[in-house]
Amino acid sequence: MAADFPPEEFVRARKVREHLFGVKPRRPFTFQEYTEYHERIKLSDGFDIGNAPDDIDFQQMYLRPVRLCPLPGALWTLEQVQDIAKLALDKYNEDNNLVQKKYQFVKFLKANYTSSIRALEYYITFEAKDVSGSPPKNFQGHIYTLFGGKAEVNFCRLEQYRATPSTSGYT
Repeated sequence: MAADFPPEEFVRARKVREHLFGVKPRRPFTFQEYTEYHERIKLSDGFDIGNAPDDIDFQQMYLRPVRLCPLPGALWTLEQVQDIAKLALDKYNEDNNLVQKKYQFVKFLKANYTSSIRALEYYITFEAKDVSGSPPKNFQGHIYTLFGGKAEVNFCRLEQYRATPSTSGYT
């Protein structure tokens, strides 16, 4: 139990983790950062949380930015998020009965995620163009990836633009 360890043991354990694994303690949001973070989530429907500081305690962040890693077996690789974005775009094409003016995936732009016991939930922004060759458009997809199961697309839409809060903290 935590009560069985004196406070200095927690400090020592934290220092050992930091030294051996490079794990640094994370800090809580400041009031201003917390307010701006939640305002951005609300205004963007979760698709734009700005540049949330990397040193924030994850337990305080409902949505976190996806950090891509090129190593095999990593939680997120570019190929994985592209596959999820393509799945969302397929649903968009299907829901809108787009046969001749079908959209094709161009590139991944950004993503945020949240996790629960059952799934990872993604808010992905990506670029796609129609087959007629018009300029690419930005799309937003909301996708659940169930642990031990397949990905399910909640929705995919053209990017929604809303005013973002004026910030003096992080942006």
